[in-house]
Amino acid sequence: MSVTTVNSPQLPTPRGHYSHIATASGLAWISGQMPTTGGGASFRDQVGSVLDRLDLCLAEAGSGREGLVSVRVFLADMSHWAEFDELFGQWCAGHAPARIVLPSPPLRDGLLLELEAVAAVGRSGGGPIGALDTTAGVVHLHRATADDVPALVRLLADDALGADREDPSALAPYQEAFAELDADPRQLLVAARHGQDLVGTLQLTIIPGLSRHAVRRAQIEGVRVASSMRGCGLGTLLLRWAADEARRRGAGLLQLTSDLQRTDAIRFYQSLGMTHSHAGMKLDLDL
Repeated sequence: MSVTTVNSPQLPTPRGHYSHIATASGLAWISGQMPTTGGGASFRDQVGSVLDRLDLCLAEAGSGREGLVSVRVFLADMSHWAEFDELFGQWCAGHAPARIVLPSPPLRDGLLLELEAVAAVGRSGGGPIGALDTTAGVVHLHRATADDVPALVRLLADDALGADREDPSALAPYQEAFAELDADPRQLLVAARHGQDLVGTLQLTIIPGLSRHAVRRAQIEGVRVASSMRGCGLGTLLLRWAADEARRRGAGLLQLTSDLQRTDAIRFYQSLGMTHSHAGMKLDLDL
């Protein structure tokens, strides 16, 4: 069994020998989260701080509130149980994971609660993760699901280069690839929907590295917009959303490659402020 540990750059560095998140077998274990408000803050503010931190950890793990499996809560004063239950229920917005609330000895710095959680990773589906106001109407962004794979492959094949590279009639390898990337917390495959139609996609990958003072890179691949939605601003809004999502995930550099035959695409990326600064190389490994 492979175990992956992740620390969110948006949270304080762990004080001891532990990670914010450990993922294995499709689950993420999130270490105890405490408020950043200080012990003098109200209980309500401390709960809000802890749940904000949990949101960050869930996003880092590739999950979300609807992916929560179980939550363990430690309260320094059990008289706050009812208030916590109300605030937690509002935050969950209808999802009700398994939960236990335990009395705790006094927590450090006078804080009133600590929370740990287990969540399913590969948070395919769920509610919208973004909304883009195009001239053709609002396009909602979702994390792609396995059911989206046929439409995504058709979208990838719907251009001159993709028509020769992709095979929408043989979906097995695409479905295997989807399962692998959907389980990886550093991957996000986006499905853009206009009504019931899947009209756009891209894949965002977060890559840690040592170069450039250990900056996190965000790699964009597989950008496609359906022919029916071209010219309505969707491509621009989708790339800008991806840049914002990359920043939210702690990336300091956004990069992509584009086939040199896609001259219009290259001009489009340059119009968004991207610079043609490197020469990309590829080698077919003949698997």
